[in-house]
Amino acid sequence: MESIPAVGPRGVSCAKCCSIFSASGVVFLAFLGHLLKVQRLYIVGVDHPMRAANQCFAAAWIYASCIIVSILVLVYDKLRGSDPRSESDYRRSNSDLRFADGLTDRQNRLLETLERPRHDRDGSIEMLPQGTML
Repeated sequence: MESIPAVGPRGVSCAKCCSIFSASGVVFLAFLGHLLKVQRLYIVGVDHPMRAANQCFAAAWIYASCIIVSILVLVYDKLRGSDPRSESDYRRSNSDLRFADGLTDRQNRLLETLERPRHDRDGSIEMLPQGTML
């Protein structure tokens, strides 16, 4: 049985983003639910303010559960640590991406240069000329 792989950089970034947006959703929906419950006159056009307030609080709990899942992903990633195999797998999977057909000859030459770095006589890697764009 294989072990569970590390989350990876994309999963951690998604968890951070999700926790921030979910936190703002919890604050907004809790505030809106409180206004519907206490000060019904501030929000116009709601036929059943108590039911709408309860629905706002329920949606806030759903966002709170998203925060909990995001925090669990971040804690799991922190406790697991970095796995060199998984990081190289991410690099390898990104290098396997190919662009769509229809690139110009200049763009194809630049991609080949990027994929195969050239070494100078002293062992340093040759850099692309400044101002070179794909």
